[in-house]
Amino acid sequence: MPLFSPLAPATFVVETITALPSSKPNNNNATSAARAAAAALLHNHAAMIELNPLVESYALCDPDDAAAASLPPPDPSSVAGAVAEGQQQHQHQHQQHEEASATYRITDTLPLLPGGLWSSRTTYAARFVDRADGGLETVVRAALGVESRSVWVVSSSAEDKGAGEGEKLLLRETATVTCPWAVKAFVEGTIRKAHKELGHAFVERLERGDAAEPVGKKEKKKGSW
Repeated sequence: MPLFSPLAPATFVVETITALPSSKPNNNNATSAARAAAAALLHNHAAMIELNPLVESYALCDPDDAAAASLPPPDPSSVAGAVAEGQQQHQHQHQQHEEASATYRITDTLPLLPGGLWSSRTTYAARFVDRADGGLETVVRAALGVESRSVWVVSSSAEDKGAGEGEKLLLRETATVTCPWAVKAFVEGTIRKAHKELGHAFVERLERGDAAEPVGKKEKKKGSW
């Protein structure tokens, strides 16, 4: 029987659900506007990066960047503006991918001890893909064999069992992460905490009504890597 290796890959799923600013019951126009605002913020890649409390800096990758090229492609059927069927879909697939996605090199500061007593920086490539349903897909490949694919969608509580009167919008993020068993607890705990904070910041941003504007808090390095 083979011995267990702490470097063996472990895969887990983290789901983060955040209630979005509520609309008036039975007000379809307000609900549609709220959905559109949430989609605009999800498709504002700079804002989504900057809302992550771990991010220290970021820059758009050059198309020839080796790290960017190593990332797996998005699901063509989910890309915003995708053509539904036939030869036209095949002809336009590459162009739509380029228009709906962008790859960044991002530097995070990871807390290794409570209270900021000890932290470490890590830099990784991340691809952001605007989905046709108004959501966002991110693909990350980082150090220590950490890979993740996250899908963000805006859904309605009316789709859930036991939903109360009126439609409430929810931001759902489903992250599928693979990393070595040795660091699974740290990686999972870090993602859960950071993305919960990101969800709260997402709501605050929507309440301010400036979803299409960059945040401007983080250092954005000039030019491409």
